Amino acid sequence: MIEPKIIDLRVHTEILELPAGARKGRRSPGEPLVVDCRVTQVDPAGWSKCVLVLDCETTIDQTQKLLFGSYQYCRERGSEFLAVQEGIFYADNLDAQSLAILRQYCDVHKLSWVSQSEFWERVFWRAVRAGSLIVGFNLPFDISHSALDGCWTPRRGGAWSFTTQQFADAETGEMREDRCFPRFVITPKDGKGAFYRLTKAVRVSKNRPRVIIKKYPAIRCADLKTLIWALQSKSVSLESACELYGLPGKVSGYKPTGQVSVAEIEYNRTDVSRTVGLLNAVRADFDGHPIKLTPEKAFSPASIAKGYLDAMGIIPPREKFTLGPEILGIAMQAYCGGRAECRIRHTPVPVVYTDFLSQYPTVNTLMDLWSILTAEQLQIEDATDEVRDLLSQTTLDRVLDRDFWKKLRFFALVVPDEDVLPVRSDYNGQTSNIGLNPLTSSVPIWCAGPDLVGATLYKGQPPKVVKAFKLVPVEKQAGLKSVKLRGLVDIDPRIDDFFKKVIEERARIKRANEHDPLAYFLKILANAGSYGLFVEVNPEKLGNNPKTGKPARAKVRVYAGEDTFEPTSEFVEYPGRWYFPPIAALITAAGRLLLAALERAVTDAGGTYLMCDTDSMAVVASESGGLVPCTGGPHHLPDGGEAVKALPWTEVQEKIVTRLDSLNPYGRDAVSEPILKIEKVNSSNGKQRELYGYGISAKRYALFSRTSDGLQIEGL
Repeated sequence: MIEPKIIDLRVHTEILELPAGARKGRRSPGEPLVVDCRVTQVDPAGWSKCVLVLDCETTIDQTQKLLFGSYQYCRERGSEFLAVQEGIFYADNLDAQSLAILRQYCDVHKLSWVSQSEFWERVFWRAVRAGSLIVGFNLPFDISHSALDGCWTPRRGGAWSFTTQQFADAETGEMREDRCFPRFVITPKDGKGAFYRLTKAVRVSKNRPRVIIKKYPAIRCADLKTLIWALQSKSVSLESACELYGLPGKVSGYKPTGQVSVAEIEYNRTDVSRTVGLLNAVRADFDGHPIKLTPEKAFSPASIAKGYLDAMGIIPPREKFTLGPEILGIAMQAYCGGRAECRIRHTPVPVVYTDFLSQYPTVNTLMDLWSILTAEQLQIEDATDEVRDLLSQTTLDRVLDRDFWKKLRFFALVVPDEDVLPVRSDYNGQTSNIGLNPLTSSVPIWCAGPDLVGATLYKGQPPKVVKAFKLVPVEKQAGLKSVKLRGLVDIDPRIDDFFKKVIEERARIKRANEHDPLAYFLKILANAGSYGLFVEVNPEKLGNNPKTGKPARAKVRVYAGEDTFEPTSEFVEYPGRWYFPPIAALITAAGRLLLAALERAVTDAGGTYLMCDTDSMAVVASESGGLVPCTGGPHHLPDGGEAVKALPWTEVQEKIVTRLDSLNPYGRDAVSEPILKIEKVNSSNGKQRELYGYGISAKRYALFSRTSDGLQIEGL
């Protein structure tokens, strides 16, 4: 007997009431806390006129204490930043010998030099008040190590809060935080970026009674590591970033010693100079995009994609469509991420590794979701009978008909009975994961159309549909306008399908020059703009109640399918501007349907697969095909051992790749390759080779080849 399990379903939430003292809305990163009309005004859609670039050197032990740092203050000259002041700052407690080395070096090279505390008051805060952009490479490291003190605060989900000014207490002589200056707060966003802000300063600080004269604008911070991630979708070091942009790199062969020396100072100054050069190169790259986005708010490729949607005049769906929160709750219940599965474990088998061409842009194109994004209105129409009829006639041949996919923009309430559907549950008793399982439930569940088509392919009969509705776009939104991607590729949202056009143009450019950076950019843009932004939510922990010390709780309204209830929660979710679950749920469900169609094509050919992961599948196959030893396989070898069937390469091409290519929605004059690609890893020197795979679990697998003497080559 199978033990019943609880399944987890996503929901849509709305905040009804925040606890006392909590902010009433999510403040955008960089929103001003204290505004002074006397500060330099900054173009909200451009660069500042000045930048402060800094870099720190620390000890190399586990404490990583500040030794010294370099900075360059730069002004805009044309389209570049040029240094007008350079200096060095040193730790307040630096030893006399190290200080003497720094003093002599600065005297020889005619550099300004200030203590750590003086740097903040005389350099950093002056730059902030002038509206300057604060720049670094891995900026959180440099800010945190140059700050005078710091701590982790659990407020608002957790952040690092740094003291930037101190004074000697008049009574005790101890150094105290000078609260007449703001604290510098860094909130980690993810592994690629962070948010920066200033706290409010007080008018009077204990034992230091003076009125604040200086006020501070919103701080602007740009970490070049984050900005390059947004532009190039690559995680880089300073060295590899300079190489990426064709610039001189760091000091060759030098390794930091964690001590003050002339060589260490030269190394640090070179890093700052390289960072300024990199800033100018990245600026030219960033300014090539005709979008209104400040560099400090470019956190990922999705930021660039959103900028282009805005540039085309597209109004975000939730701002123009009159859909109630109930529909969003239904869509969130139907939403699951990509499918990842390991079918054969702990057994090496020959494989052909395949991958769908730009899966999410492709399913967007197949379902014509661009017509929804560019619609004036979106109607919700009953489609119960229509959906029942569509599912009853579902076959693999119908799924492989491009026109069929435009009928999949629906959601249905079903009573699952051994229907293979995506399920989120704690399979290992510890963490919640998504699996594709036969599901039985007496409680009806909302599912996205493509998932129900996939379930019908698996079972051979459709799930029981209680009711269904479809999304119907109405007319074109007013105010749409054309834009040039990267200033070179024309897109007119009134007549072009954005996702289709980008993939086609990328293919044309890549065919002319495989290494053209424009082709790489179009790939990034298509993927970044085709899915994640539609399901962006920013969770935030409320912290503790200041009176009781217990976790503060907000009252929220939860929309879970058709159910609505109003609990309290320590966490709240702020949706992103482009958050629209109906589109997100359809996209990921359609991605799973592509894999379901591929799996069905493989099994129809008598084969099986090692693993699949979102948009890829490793089909068990060899040059000549035949049985392969595999515990648990449905076939048997002459010696009685269990085995699986490896398809011949020719059958993979003819019965799978060619068959699925009927789904290709792109113009053949542009995209000549099949929609299901046999990846390059399958080839060596232009010829297909025997490739092997070894699976451990979902997303944990290796591909490798073998030499003539039987030795294995490391994973590819």
